[in-house]
Amino acid sequence: MAARKAARAMARAAAVPVSGDEEWYEAAGLMVEATWHAGEAAGLSPLEGRPNCQAHLRHLMDGEIPQR
Repeated sequence: MAARKAARAMARAAAVPVSGDEEWYEAAGLMVEATWHAGEAAGLSPLEGRPNCQAHLRHLMDGEIPQR
């Protein structure tokens, strides 16, 4: 299930037209979501070893990253 969610998030990110900052942040957020689900599918903690993704998520969500 998590692998399918990751694939869907990657497909949505690929469909975002990247022509400006707003679109870039949308695509980046979707890729963070894909990375999150891919980690779940691999049995890892959310975004373990992915400091750039963690920083992006903290900035967008203005909070902490939930742990397993």
